[in-house]
Amino acid sequence: MSFRDAIANGRGRFKASLMLKLPTEPLESARREMERRFATTRLPQPNQIDIDAIHRKFATIAERDSGWDTISKAEWRIAPFVFSHPSPLLSENDRFRDHYERFLSANRSTRIIKILIHVYLRDFSPTQKGTIWSSSLIRQRLNDPDSNSLGWWRGQQQNLGLFSIEDGPTGVANAVLSSDIPAGRTLSEIGFSGELASGSFVRVAYTAALRTVASRKANSANFTAMLIRLIKWSSTGMPVRHDQWRLGITFEDQRVDLIQALMLPWRTGIQPSHEQKKSILDFFNSHFGDPRINRAHWAGVAEWVVSILLRWLAEGTLEQFFQILDRHAPEEHWRWRRPFWMAFIRRQVVDEAWMVLGPEPMRDAQASFKSGVPAGRLEGAPDKCHSVLLMKIAGLTIAEWSHNGKCRIWLSEQKAPRLYRNRYLRPELIDNDVKIVEHYIDTGIAHHGSEFGTWQGQVAAFIRKRTAVDVRQHEYMN
Repeated sequence: MSFRDAIANGRGRFKASLMLKLPTEPLESARREMERRFATTRLPQPNQIDIDAIHRKFATIAERDSGWDTISKAEWRIAPFVFSHPSPLLSENDRFRDHYERFLSANRSTRIIKILIHVYLRDFSPTQKGTIWSSSLIRQRLNDPDSNSLGWWRGQQQNLGLFSIEDGPTGVANAVLSSDIPAGRTLSEIGFSGELASGSFVRVAYTAALRTVASRKANSANFTAMLIRLIKWSSTGMPVRHDQWRLGITFEDQRVDLIQALMLPWRTGIQPSHEQKKSILDFFNSHFGDPRINRAHWAGVAEWVVSILLRWLAEGTLEQFFQILDRHAPEEHWRWRRPFWMAFIRRQVVDEAWMVLGPEPMRDAQASFKSGVPAGRLEGAPDKCHSVLLMKIAGLTIAEWSHNGKCRIWLSEQKAPRLYRNRYLRPELIDNDVKIVEHYIDTGIAHHGSEFGTWQGQVAAFIRKRTAVDVRQHEYMN
């Protein structure tokens, strides 16, 4: 009786119940890892001199259509490395292609097809005839049931359509965007290790991921998770040096496409959740800086993107300003001013906002906000705690002074104070403004009758008269 039979029948010295039960999941994981490693093409690659020489040889023979028998098996084996070599492109030469296909048919070595797979993934170019031809050759070999050692790649073709020109990049992109593990690990488990991790196929897959997130409805299932995974995939984790244009993103030449893809879901006016907005703004600030004061890294980005970002940043600016002024201005001053201006924020009509802080609030802000304070410094005010909130609403420039200062409005861009400067003098924040109430002698408006909505109603009416922004009393009076 065999050992197997003894166990099956409960005989012999060992009982089935005493057999060690090994966990299946770690074993399956180990099996897949070994399979992946054997599938990965860790190849000694020819140097550029050898590639140039082999290319010249193939090109000369293909042009004359003679001397094919002088090409060694070793040269045929590494032929994929010259497929995309320019002038001429051998992968578009019918004679060369015919002889290479004969070589593949006569040689069933999996090493040969692994080289083809490696070069295909490294140099992937979906519109190039050579890539399309390589795709066909690889899929033909994977369909061969006798190619057992290509089982890993056959599985990737079945699961992701990896070697389909149309479906492969999207399949890989979706795998990354739906995985709970880091993008680099997901790519490695598919087979993109070494130079393949930053090769052309992964680059095209990344572009497909940008398109997927950009086209997805922001309120669809799993959108937030996909958004965050794309953001993580987009960051290298390396130190960022804005002054040296080392932005720390995965593909720096796709900077504009990345920024616009992350913002496109919000172009229709849908508002992001707090988590979504914070994830995007934190990523942008870390890698590209504040677009209000660091425009270089936002060059080429569409104006609609910047406009949305400025509105998002305006909301944060108001919240920051009120938080700072809570410690430097009487509470009764902001009890009414805060809800009034936040009503405009809720309406999404505050296009831009900028803080101008006096010396004391500036020191406090620098100590409180470790990530930096996007604000200008106020000089020449009678009190070191005086500060100003500058805003733009539908073409109007508005200055809301702290303490007993007035609210002032400018109609003309030329006469209004410019936002995003580092330094402001008091006169430029009070001069050349217009009357808010026509029968008043002075320009601007003092904050009288706050508890009755007096000044609020007059400012809201002025804004309503000159813009399409119509904020009503019930939106700011409790």
